[in-house]
Amino acid sequence: QHNRQWLGSMSSPPPETKPFLGITPPIDERPPTRLDTQSTEALRSCLEGLGVFESESGRRVRQGVIDELSRVAKAWCAEEWRGDGQAPRCELRTFGSVKRDVHTPDADIDVVLIAPKHCTREAFFGSLVAKLEARATIGSGRVMPVRDAYTPVVKLRVGETDVDLLFV
Repeated sequence: QHNRQWLGSMSSPPPETKPFLGITPPIDERPPTRLDTQSTEALRSCLEGLGVFESESGRRVRQGVIDELSRVAKAWCAEEWRGDGQAPRCELRTFGSVKRDVHTPDADIDVVLIAPKHCTREAFFGSLVAKLEARATIGSGRVMPVRDAYTPVVKLRVGETDVDLLFV
């Protein structure tokens, strides 16, 4: 009887709380103090001095790499289409530190190619790799397919930027 009462108390609803985003509640909801703001600015200044933040020209280069890979991927997807009419569309999406804009200037770009069923794993490692190697900005020897990975991935270097290209 005593155990049953204790278990019953465990299933009672939690006290009313203010809604929040995420899994855990915030540590502190108060606005920053003057000292908090000064500390943040001092940290930002220090990090800028160390070159941790990417420059605007670096952002443009990174976006150019993503745009180039997107064009190559879409062309490859269309070439793989054997059906009638227009080929289904594929997408290239960024994720990781670049997507969240918390990367350093020398960080790699993590992208995932979301392709329709007619684009196979074999074609990804075959014809897409060949298409990437044929690009002047990439070239032969700068593309490394990782065939044994559970999620298909090709590691490559576009210009001076490293890229991990995943395939789903």
